[in-house]
Amino acid sequence: MIVVAGSRILNVTTLEENGTLQVDLCPIPTGASNLEPETLHSFRTMLNEMAHACQSSMVRVVCPCIETANLVNQVLLFKDIRLGYRLCELPQIDATHSCIMVSVDMLSLEHFTRFFLSCFQPSDLGLSTSESVRRLAYQLRLHSPIEGVEDYAGYVAQVGSTNLGLFFLEQTKSRVCRLGPVSLAPCFRRTSASLAFWSGAACLLRDMQINEIKFEIDVNNLRSNLISRSRSCDLVYCSLVHHKGSE
Repeated sequence: MIVVAGSRILNVTTLEENGTLQVDLCPIPTGASNLEPETLHSFRTMLNEMAHACQSSMVRVVCPCIETANLVNQVLLFKDIRLGYRLCELPQIDATHSCIMVSVDMLSLEHFTRFFLSCFQPSDLGLSTSESVRRLAYQLRLHSPIEGVEDYAGYVAQVGSTNLGLFFLEQTKSRVCRLGPVSLAPCFRRTSASLAFWSGAACLLRDMQINEIKFEIDVNNLRSNLISRSRSCDLVYCSLVHHKGSE
């Protein structure tokens, strides 16, 4: 057992095919205070050695709380910090308008990319440039692996020929799924159309027999974090992510 920053390493997952190394930390159990702690610098060395051994292009450290993440990141200096939320019960949303959900595959690459760029600012996604957002849009539309996840689907909410918003979710056979990027087009935020979007998304998830969702938001995306907490989402972990060769 390795102890770091008041937590012990619970699991180490290597997704070698997609070049992703994930390390999960969990709180030290009661009565385990006599364990010899590794220093944060030793932890960084261990991560580097493991990432090199499995040729990982991405390293992800999942921490039980933001305090632990901040402490660990004093040494790791990862730029990408995300808050992980859980919504245990899909809300019932009454909407005066309805929308349909269509696969992103129904949109051309150019059309989808243009709409994606209109929905997201780089800071929303923990990215630094519009070109980074454009590259992510290409990857999502072409269903390329994203951070070790290959099996996912994207949907666009439409009223007639108008796109209201979009979201991505990991395909799963369980009743729990992970959401990827989610956004309304800016012109429809805080309008009745936004209720149609959220109502349509919730109905789709129910049709898929999903009753719990998990998602991550960049720590600097204050608007989305505030919305998540106001919607009774539980903050359950914090993740530190580093892409080798990233900007």
